[in-house]
Amino acid sequence: MEERKSQQKGLLIMIAAALLLPVIDAISKVLTAYVSPGEIALVRFSLQGALLFPFAYRELKIPKLPLLATHFLRGILNAVASLCFIAAITQMPLADAIAIFFAEPLLLTLFSAVLLKEKIGIARITACLIGFAGALFIIGPSFTNFGATAILPFLTATFFALYLIVTRKQSKRGESVNAMQFYASMGATLFLLPITLLGDAFSLPLFELSWPTTEVALLFLGVGASSLISHQLLTIAFTKADANVLAPFQYLEIVSATILGWLLFGQFPGAQTLLGAGIIIASGMFIFYRESSYPLNKKGRS
Repeated sequence: MEERKSQQKGLLIMIAAALLLPVIDAISKVLTAYVSPGEIALVRFSLQGALLFPFAYRELKIPKLPLLATHFLRGILNAVASLCFIAAITQMPLADAIAIFFAEPLLLTLFSAVLLKEKIGIARITACLIGFAGALFIIGPSFTNFGATAILPFLTATFFALYLIVTRKQSKRGESVNAMQFYASMGATLFLLPITLLGDAFSLPLFELSWPTTEVALLFLGVGASSLISHQLLTIAFTKADANVLAPFQYLEIVSATILGWLLFGQFPGAQTLLGAGIIIASGMFIFYRESSYPLNKKGRS
C-alpha cells in the first residue's frame, strides 16, 4: 500500500514537472535572439545552483569521491542535454523540437529495464509506444525540413534519459533532493564554464559571451528559477516512483509547449499536432489509471 501511494504521488509530481519544463525552453528560445546557447546553458545552471543554495546549505556535506562523481555525472548529462536543445531551438519551432525530444520517454523506459532492472509489463510498454507514435504523428513530414538540426533534440532525449536514470539510482541513497540538485547544478556549471570560455576565445558562435542587458538579465533569472523548480519536482518524482512508470508522463510537455509557442512565437499547432497531443495525453492517463486501479504483482506486469 505504501509503495502504491508513493508511486501515485510521484505520478502527480511528474505531471506538474512535465507541464513546467517547457517554460525553461520557451525563455531559452527568447534568449537565443540575444545571447549564445552556451551562455544560456552556463547561466541557467549557475543561477539554478545559486538560487538553491539558501535552501540546501544546511543539508550539504562533502561527499565521498564515488558519490561526488555521480553528482557531477548528473550535472554533465543535463548540461549536454540542455546545450543540444537550446542549439536546436535557435532554428526550430519549440513544439517541433519537443516533439522530436519525445523519443526520450521510450528511451527512459528501455534504459530503466536494462540499467535499473525495473520490471516493465506489456501495458506500460504499449502505453509508451502509443505515446511515442503520437509524438511521431506530430512531427510528420516536417521532420525533413530541419535537416541535421533535427538530430539535436534526439541527442537531448538520449542524454536527458540517462540523466533521469542516474537520478533514480542516486535517489535510493537517501540523500536530500536539495543536495542532489545543488551538486548537479555545480557539476553542470563546472563542466560548461571552461568549454564556454574556450569556445568564446576561438569565436565559436555556439559559445560566444556577451554582457547581458537588464532585459536579458531578467530573462536569465526566469530561466534559472523555472529550471530550479521544475528539476526539483523531477527529482522528487523520481525518488517516489519507478522511472518506467513516470516515463509516459513526459509526453505532457507538448501541452504547455504548444501553448507557449502560440503565445510567445505565434506558432499555433495544426489539427495534426492537436490529434497527436491527444494520443500522447491518453497514453499517460492510461498508465496513471493502471497505477491507481491495479496493484503491482510480483511479476511486474502492471
